[in-house]
Amino acid sequence: MAFDGPQNRDPSLYHLVSDDGSIAVLEWRPSKDYRTKFEIPSRSLPGFWQDMRQDYSDLPLSGVAELDAIINGDAPFIGKGDDGLVFDLGDGRVVKLYSTVPYHADNQWHRTPEKAAQRGMDEFNAHQALAGVACVPDIEAFQHAGRTWLVKPKLETTETPTQEQYDAVAECLRQIHRAGWSVNDRIEVGLDANGDPFIFDLGKATPGADQRMREDDRDHLAWWPARDTVVTDRSLAMTTEDLEAKAAHSVEMARGWLDPDYPKACWPEVEEALALTKAAALRVMRERGPKASKPLRKLHDDLKRDYEAICG
Repeated sequence: MAFDGPQNRDPSLYHLVSDDGSIAVLEWRPSKDYRTKFEIPSRSLPGFWQDMRQDYSDLPLSGVAELDAIINGDAPFIGKGDDGLVFDLGDGRVVKLYSTVPYHADNQWHRTPEKAAQRGMDEFNAHQALAGVACVPDIEAFQHAGRTWLVKPKLETTETPTQEQYDAVAECLRQIHRAGWSVNDRIEVGLDANGDPFIFDLGKATPGADQRMREDDRDHLAWWPARDTVVTDRSLAMTTEDLEAKAAHSVEMARGWLDPDYPKACWPEVEEALALTKAAALRVMRERGPKASKPLRKLHDDLKRDYEAICG
């Protein structure tokens, strides 16, 4: 049967009977050719309907202007992740409202209200613990109506990052690891109004990170779009002098990853540096002769030797 009440404004969602009252079974019928059933904790139903339609007008006002802007419908909804929904305050800040609803609303990983609220506080605590790391932004946390609301700076996520910004994030990740934490998720990076990069999603950040978790972080960083954007055809677009400088800088950055405690974790940065120094050495050799390329070839060979000794 359809859910009886004003909360359900999506005609493709149906609330079915539950066996013991603790689990609600919903059926989603987005089209005549597709339907799926999924379960959520019954106590999560009110928040589920609010989040599905981004309407919080039935919540009491909090007295906090940032939260009340969402409750009053004055802050537009701009996106949803696995943990929460994001609303734009219009003043360079956003609010992340932690939700019981996973990224795909029709899967089985719905949370209880208490678990969702705790995940929000876990993210806030991660920001507090990593407050000394340059690319971890300052945020505020509020708890209201059984939910956690995080006020964060709004960051630009569509700009193409520069090599310097990528290097800053790589150094930031090293600092996070030195502090004993792991991002434990995709590396989500945004730029502030000054062009400074920040890791803006620490919702799954974990203290007591082990070697595998650090390796996973580095793999995630290797797939950050900045790296692909910067590396693609970079050597062809540079002057020889710029390519030499960039190759030397890439070796310096790669050596920051060469750590015996992180075997197999260093290949993305090191392989990039090896490719750049090889390209630079070949071009210098063509333009100035073998003797002029000797310093670059030595940089390449020394890095390769140390890389193979640590990473195999």
